[in-house]
Amino acid sequence: MDLRTFGVLVLCTTHLCLGMLVVLHNRRALVNKLFGLVVLTVAGWILTIFFALSTDSAQYTLWLGRIGFTFASAIPLSLIWMFRAFSSAPSAPRDPRVSVPALLCAAFVLLSLSPWIIVGSLKAGGTLHFVYGPIHKFFGLYFLGAFVFAIATLWKTIKISSG
Repeated sequence: MDLRTFGVLVLCTTHLCLGMLVVLHNRRALVNKLFGLVVLTVAGWILTIFFALSTDSAQYTLWLGRIGFTFASAIPLSLIWMFRAFSSAPSAPRDPRVSVPALLCAAFVLLSLSPWIIVGSLKAGGTLHFVYGPIHKFFGLYFLGAFVFAIATLWKTIKISSG
């Protein structure tokens, strides 16, 4: 096992242990459960993309890359849910501040498993790289926009919080 692989495994193991510690501290707390979801999406993304770009198999790179993008699609929504849970006024399931990102997340999760985001892989410079599909740029816009919205949600929650 090389040093990079060891480092990624230590990072993800630490990340997952922290998530498990938070969830097990209070299994009933919504914020703790949502923190666990954030941890799973981030660790899943790190592991799948790392192994996708570390393999010598074009087929594994393609499928691990697609699975990695499904995890990445869920990261912003899991953050939005967790940051909204900090608010003293919980949101209704039909609240557009949650339902719109949830619909976009679901769409990009499904699209991540298709050739629309990753078409294939190509060997260049001795390593495999992704060949991006026609809506990869839209995925980037979704991810950035939803992530900024998640941070704005956290900022707003912090500004109105007390205690």
